[in-house]
Amino acid sequence: MDRRRFCALAGSSLLAGTAGCLGPFGDEPGVGSEPSGDATPTATPAGDRTPAEEPMPDPVPDYDAAWSGYQSDAAHTGTTAASGPGERPVVTWQTDTWGAVTSPAVGEGRAFFGTGLYHERVGAADLDTGETAWTVGVDDELQATLGVADGFVYAAAGSLYAFTADDGQEVWTAMEHGEPEGVTVTDGVAYTASRDRRQVAAFDAHDGEELWTADVTGITTPAVRDDRLFLSSYSGIHALDATSGDISWEIEPEETVRAPLTVGEDLVYATTRNAVTALAADSGDAVWSHDGRFRGVSPALADGILYLSGYTNGDWADEPAARVLALDTETGDVEWTFEHEGLVPGSPVVADGVVYVPSRRNWLYALDAATGDRRWALPFGWSVSTPAVADGRVYANAGGRLTAIAGPDAEPAHDSLPGLEPAPYPAAPDYSATEFYFGSAGYDVTATAEATVDEDAPFDVSLDAAGEVIDADSEVGFEFALHNRSDEELGLMTGAPRPLGVVTFGGVDGTTGRITAWTEAYEESGHVHDTPHRGVTSVNAIGLSATIEPDERIEETYTLSTATHAIQPGSYEYSSTHHVSTDGPGFDDDDDDSRDQKTSDWQFELTIEVEITQPAPEAGETLFDLAVMEAVTPPEAFVGEFEITALEPVTDRHPGLIEIALTNQSDERELIASQGGWPFGSYVGEAPDGSRVVLLREDMFAPAYVRGDGPEATPAFLPHMERRRGGSVRGVDAGETLSARYLVFAHPDDAPLESGTYTFKHGYADRDVEFTSGFLLGVL
Repeated sequence: MDRRRFCALAGSSLLAGTAGCLGPFGDEPGVGSEPSGDATPTATPAGDRTPAEEPMPDPVPDYDAAWSGYQSDAAHTGTTAASGPGERPVVTWQTDTWGAVTSPAVGEGRAFFGTGLYHERVGAADLDTGETAWTVGVDDELQATLGVADGFVYAAAGSLYAFTADDGQEVWTAMEHGEPEGVTVTDGVAYTASRDRRQVAAFDAHDGEELWTADVTGITTPAVRDDRLFLSSYSGIHALDATSGDISWEIEPEETVRAPLTVGEDLVYATTRNAVTALAADSGDAVWSHDGRFRGVSPALADGILYLSGYTNGDWADEPAARVLALDTETGDVEWTFEHEGLVPGSPVVADGVVYVPSRRNWLYALDAATGDRRWALPFGWSVSTPAVADGRVYANAGGRLTAIAGPDAEPAHDSLPGLEPAPYPAAPDYSATEFYFGSAGYDVTATAEATVDEDAPFDVSLDAAGEVIDADSEVGFEFALHNRSDEELGLMTGAPRPLGVVTFGGVDGTTGRITAWTEAYEESGHVHDTPHRGVTSVNAIGLSATIEPDERIEETYTLSTATHAIQPGSYEYSSTHHVSTDGPGFDDDDDDSRDQKTSDWQFELTIEVEITQPAPEAGETLFDLAVMEAVTPPEAFVGEFEITALEPVTDRHPGLIEIALTNQSDERELIASQGGWPFGSYVGEAPDGSRVVLLREDMFAPAYVRGDGPEATPAFLPHMERRRGGSVRGVDAGETLSARYLVFAHPDDAPLESGTYTFKHGYADRDVEFTSGFLLGVL
């Protein structure tokens, strides 16, 4: 095989045109890769299929597949002649399904999608009403692409499946336990690839008969156009004859392509973590390349413009930012770019002059295809799939809930729990006792800090506590300093970031949770992951050695403030031990024998004790009572039981408070699947008139992130818009209870808070059953 590699792009701005530079797919135009020799993958005879025992249903010759699969068609162009909502989107329905997120396919009045928390399934929903017509289980995790053609629906999981579109009857399966990488259906043939089988395969789409296989370890869903099939493997990009499986050409880029390829009339577009590159469809020669981190994103192609999203540098940006780009298909020149803080790159589609871009941070954007101007942006509670466009609507899978989005004249749908009617408002809600403190009167703090150093250490360490009050104007700080008073370099071993790693206080005797003191070094280091809704969430697991020059002084201040997440009255402590060393004479990093010649090693210990108290009551005047009006009773087969309790009303000094608990009622440890957070992850409740309230979990709460008072109070961020995680499975011990408290606010777009009954719903599953749970919260 004749292999080629990309060249480096010239120029410092990634938004400059790159015509003429061939990027990482080869620097020698015209060096096509023709198969030769014994190593060339070849097509093999049929013989690997397992058709269903029942007679095959007849194909439907006039079946209308408005959106036949991933990014609309077999070539994955992501474009359609249909139109979608261009202005003011309206959600007209959402299915009560949860979990897996696949791109929908649309045909014959239905949308087909993947879902399922514990056991994944393929489902069909009516386009007009969203009513689920059927769901059917598969044998493993669903791949993100489905197909629909001639009255059949195709899905890839542990095996390749064909179902009847009408009622979900399994027609045939193939490539059993081969874990096929998605499916593409066109002209009566279903194409797939399997990294486990190290094959690309073609099957008769109607009866599952194997037509051919080729020995290529495909890792992306095949793209097919003009009797040619294109896909990537760990070793390269491959073009095959779609009718025989014979290899036409193959190349080996420097970076693996992990997203399905997009195929135009003459060019094939491939994305990696370093660039998007246009290849000649007939040879694989690189035509142009454009720098950026586009890994996992498939471009869309319409009217001579390539649309995609990724991380690129702007004219003045020091760090790459998430952007949507429009590039000239022939040259790679940039036509326009779009940025938004909520954008996490996803694969776009184009319809009637509008580009629809999904974001894994729970947004769906609509942009003007000609200018990049934002038409609208719609937030969701979960990650959003690559959408489909048909019949004037956009269909997107958000957290396993297939969602229909229409234009401004459509009737909006509001979440409800069918069969659940609110109980009469209680005259006097019975609140459970709680010691939760909202911080409205600030915090009184007593803090002590101590540093202990080995007696013969050639350095000094100090740790001092400063401040006695935490409120809007005051904070408590802990000032650390280390002075090297020797004439030698010293090495300080620490975690990320220097000098002490992350300073986290644990609650004493389990009476309080954990709180983390803040320093700007977290942001500057690049090793700490912090978010507005949870503070510091994780740290890269690396050890650092900080060199301290003679007479150098290292200083850092760590603070507790009203921006400290989950801060509550209680007793906290922090302690850590750190090592400092100097290297012996003749020490050489490259000499194993001298590596052990360290003459000295010392340590110092740091201890902080903090007592936080509430200086004054904060009951205030009650503005709204809270009451749980009704809740879903789980199916009898479900191992868990829920309890939702109102703890505090909404007053002129603080928001309301509820508690949600989930208990494993069985006598053994069980696996329970949930759509997101534990024990409850749906953070927005909706009233029949469309107004909303927001639940903010207690460990996301910090007084500094509350805007306004009383009924005007809202969180400074929407917790579900900061989350990227979808469904998760957790082991719960017999009798174990998972519980959390949630603050109740008006939604920022709907403040002030108003009386009403708000519906919260959420998906759960165990080994035996999956269902929609939820409750009605009365704001009285």
